[in-house]
Amino acid sequence: KGASGSNGDPRENGYLTTEVQEAVECDLITIEPLMINRTDDGFQTRACVMDGENGTFYEIDEDAFGPGFFDGHDFDGTEKMSISGANVQVIERHGGGIIMGALPGARVQMSPGAGNFGTGMTQSVGLGKGGVEQNKRVLAQKTGVSTLLVVYAIPPDVQNSETPEYYADSIFGTDGDLVNVRSQAFDCSGGQLRYQPAADVTGLIKNGVMTAQITNVVAGVSSNTVMNWVREAATALLGSKDLTYSHYTQVMHIFPSEVDWGGAAAWAYLPGSVSAFSDDYADKMGVQIHEFGHNLGMHHSGHGTLPYGDHSCMMGNPSYGDNGPVICFNAAKSWETGWYAEDSTTVIPSISGESFQLVGVADWVTNTYTSGTHKVVLRILDETIGNDLSYHVIYNRAKGPNAGVNFAKNQVTISTGKAREVSWHQAGLAEGQIFRKPGYNSGSQDLVVKVCEMSTGTEVMPDTAGVLIYLDNGQEADNGPKCGDTTTNAPTPVATSMCGVDHLIEVDITTDLWPTEISWELFDICTGSEILLKAKGSAGYAGYTQNQAQDIDKTCAPPGEYLFRIYDSVGDGIYSPGGYQIKLNGKVVVELETRRSYWEQEHKFGECPSSGTPPPITPSPVTPSPVTPSPVTP
Repeated sequence: KGASGSNGDPRENGYLTTEVQEAVECDLITIEPLMINRTDDGFQTRACVMDGENGTFYEIDEDAFGPGFFDGHDFDGTEKMSISGANVQVIERHGGGIIMGALPGARVQMSPGAGNFGTGMTQSVGLGKGGVEQNKRVLAQKTGVSTLLVVYAIPPDVQNSETPEYYADSIFGTDGDLVNVRSQAFDCSGGQLRYQPAADVTGLIKNGVMTAQITNVVAGVSSNTVMNWVREAATALLGSKDLTYSHYTQVMHIFPSEVDWGGAAAWAYLPGSVSAFSDDYADKMGVQIHEFGHNLGMHHSGHGTLPYGDHSCMMGNPSYGDNGPVICFNAAKSWETGWYAEDSTTVIPSISGESFQLVGVADWVTNTYTSGTHKVVLRILDETIGNDLSYHVIYNRAKGPNAGVNFAKNQVTISTGKAREVSWHQAGLAEGQIFRKPGYNSGSQDLVVKVCEMSTGTEVMPDTAGVLIYLDNGQEADNGPKCGDTTTNAPTPVATSMCGVDHLIEVDITTDLWPTEISWELFDICTGSEILLKAKGSAGYAGYTQNQAQDIDKTCAPPGEYLFRIYDSVGDGIYSPGGYQIKLNGKVVVELETRRSYWEQEHKFGECPSSGTPPPITPSPVTPSPVTPSPVTP
């Protein structure tokens, strides 16, 4: 199978010309799908992308090159292939298609090095991995602001099921959608990965979405062929505004479901910046974050014999719903993201053993833990599983951004894996249970991971799982340390240098050219009406007077849930480079990375310490002043 369609061969669609001889130079990449059928193993397509990742791509017929030709080469975007005299079948008019091998006597250059070249091919060693020539591609980033452009295809025969405005809301939350790839990436990363809609361009891009009309019929045509057509149309449209694909960190394409998707809901480059979605799944948060995970370099997460079977992780296939379930990543993928690196560690097992207090992602992102005492991910190296693979351990707490998880729910989970390879679920452990790996590190002893205790925290203390990791002489001997034999640091209330065990809240406002339009209030939801902070100045729309100026307000508040409400007297929001950000105990919990129009906008964060429904909050009375909207320059 391939991204080309259910039979893996787009030639049957009639869109290929006869064989042609053509020089080809392209970057080697992998295309990974998310299959609609949960038990389908899916397909992996090896391909070559022309002129950097944003160009036309060719599938590669590996059999045509001969056995072992690509041995030792990674299809990860860091290597090039150059063929003079390529045997290529080309998609009519728009290029792309299948590289069927090289003609006799052709010169084939690979970087780095060369594989097993067939008879009559001239071998040439290339530039070397990581060279300047290979790194022109735009790759998705795991941290920082990632600018996302969505390309909405408009073919002549069939149409996407929803409007561009609908998809903008489903991807970015521009009109109130609360669960989407933008919110989930932000929540799971603790604000470290922030998807930002591509900036508005008059007549071209609105709320991160642009439409691209093509002239070719697409029903029954392979999705990779349609991708090349849409890419060409979008490139021309962007060029009319002096823009290119490389202006954006990632580009997502939406095609009608009548396209031949080969059983996939979507697919993406691994790693890279390009993805393609069937219209029926482009609004689904779980599908969005799965494919964007491929762009970030993450492969699938498997269990048993199913490469998608680890449903504790978004790189499995646990979530096809519009609004969830909300799930983050398993231990191996969480280590790979690097988001929790400062509170994760590599463990060297010993006979004496070592104990750890694990916290779930939810408590980490809300800073309800003690750095140095609590850990998020543990990595245990084991050379017997080869290729630098490791065991990874995490507390799969069903809470916050991981609240929707049902697979190994509230257990300590163990997975094997390494960067850009499939991770595999090994165990889910409840309190008192153990995981045993005989012959650890090619030795005579067993690796043992035991969950000693699990405890529920408070508003200032995290939920924890106490884990003991040690070596012993096998299951019969069971002569390793016992729970309580090793010293662990007991959890202590979270404290900040300014607020003690209370929460430090920081409201960071950067004004635009119309500062007097901005005001805001911060409420304690748990008390129902208490205003903790408000914009400087008098009530109403008179908070700020300085243009494009940063202002930070801080307060200490009892642990609880808070409501931040910001107002704009004209209803057009804050213009770039202005914006706002809120930190809770030093971690970003609310951020506006790009302008959106609003009179009033709300954000909630934190959690009330006691159960029950908080009393309603009555907003301060505000009467918008009759102001003529400020001129906007696109």
